[in-house]
Parts: sequence; C-alpha cells; structure tokens
Amino acid sequence: MIKFNKTTDKVAIIAPASGCNDQNGALDIEKSYHRLKSTIKLFEDNGFTAKHDKNIFSIANLPFFSASKLERTRQLKEALENPEIAIISALRGGYGCAEIAFDLMSVKPSGPKILIGFSDITVLHFLFNQHYGFPSIHGLFSESYQNMINKMLGVLSGEEVKFELQSINTNNKQISGQMIGGNLTVTCTMIGTKLHPDFSNKIIFLEDVNEKGYHIHRHLMQMYNADLFKGAKAVIFGDFTESDAYMKNSIDSFAKEYLKDIPTYTTKNLGHGIINKPLAIGGIGTINDNKLIVSSPFELTNN
Repeated sequence: MIKFNKTTDKVAIIAPASGCNDQNGALDIEKSYHRLKSTIKLFEDNGFTAKHDKNIFSIANLPFFSASKLERTRQLKEALENPEIAIISALRGGYGCAEIAFDLMSVKPSGPKILIGFSDITVLHFLFNQHYGFPSIHGLFSESYQNMINKMLGVLSGEEVKFELQSINTNNKQISGQMIGGNLTVTCTMIGTKLHPDFSNKIIFLEDVNEKGYHIHRHLMQMYNADLFKGAKAVIFGDFTESDAYMKNSIDSFAKEYLKDIPTYTTKNLGHGIINKPLAIGGIGTINDNKLIVSSPFELTNN
C-alpha cells in the first residue's frame, strides 16, 4: 500500500518522452507549456500541489524529444530521490523513455513513488514495477482525459476499477493475479533488455494505437517466441485504436492458435481511446463471469 498525503506530499510533473509536437513532429514549446499549465491547474483544482522542473522543455539533439537525454534523466532522477515527491505524473507519452530508463536503474528512490502515465511510459512502468517494486497507474491525469479524473482519484484513494470482458477462447473459471502490461509495441522493445518483461503468474493487458493488423500479429509473435506468455494467468486485449480492418482478426487468430491454454479476453476503454480507465499495475485483478475487477494498492489522505 502506497499512501499519498495531500498536505505533505507533492506531485512532480515530468515529460520523459515527447512534448506536444507540431505538424512536422518537432517540439512545439507553446503547445507544450499550454498542456503543462492545464495539467498543473487540474491537479491544483483537486487539492494537490504540483511542481515541474524549469527545463522540462529545452533543446534536444532530436526534435521529437521534450528535452535532451541528460535533462530528462536528471529530472526523473531528482523526482525519484526527492522525499517530498510521492506522485510522478507524465505529461504525455510519445517517444523517449527507452532512452533514459536503463540509466535510472542505479537510482535509489527516497521512498515509494506512484507513477502515472501510459503509452511510451510503459517502459517506466517496467522500471517501477519490476525493478523498484512499486505499483503504478496506467492512465493519464490530464485535461485530455478529464472525463477520467474522478476514476483516477478513485484509484489513488484505493477504489477498484471494473471492466467488462469478452472471451476469445472459452474459459469461464475464476482467475486472480497481479496486473501487468501496457502498450504492445513498447513492451516488445523491452524483450532481451535488463527490463525483460516477467509475466509469469500475472494477468497481462495490452493495448496500442496506429498499428496495422499485421503489425499487431508480428508483435504478438515476437512475444510468443520470447516465451512471454508462458505461465501467464490470462491475457486481456484492450483498445487498439486507429488500426485497420484486420486488427480484430489478427488478435482473434493469434489467441486461438497460440494462446489455447491461456484464458484470453478483449475489453474496451483501456488504451488510447476517448475513454481510458485508469488501472493499477501491480494491483490484483480478479476475473469472474466475464468481468475484471482490479484492486488498488494506493491510499489518498488529507492530513
């Protein structure tokens, strides 16, 4: 159980990957600061104290990063080491976390930290979950997901989250296990690294965006050939948005051919869609009667 005290603890807003980009994919400083200010206001409106580094957006050697590798690494390192910081909230995903995650493995956090983010932040979830041993939250505390703020506050307060499931392979037994997963493409980039995914005895959830059906099948085959599904309790496919007409068939075909002995499901409102329910990675998920209930290992206090 990780506790956050609104009176004494603070939120660090970080941009460990991309900022907001222009039409050419380069960092758009004005858009990025607009999102930062709206995110700070959203936290403050809900009783939090949020801070950010003055160099959160600065010149990088590649235009699609929010800042240089050195800056992004330093800012996350300082948030991890600062005893006042209990929540580390990503401004957005994009690309860049894989460049800094491994340099942070030697960092000793000042105490348990709650990471909030998704998409490219999946890399940091592996860092927090598998390396530091901290649960985290797949979701975003942002104006773009303002419809999910009450649910996010609920997860931070220890409330469970429920998902309706659709079974791909018929298996109706009750299943319980720790939740793990995130973005499919990003998960595949962790294979063979020091943060190689360990899905044994866990319930895996996967989602993605802008991936064609054959891309999805390719990634799933990579996971299968790397034995990531071996020993998994269950697999849940969330939203695969902005894909093509072959997306559903790719997932169904793969599950029926390669996941015959693993209960496999699909669900909605988990991923890059308009609705993205926050989910506690490291929380205990229970599947029963085509429903998933995920517990929360967090507690929010005001004193």
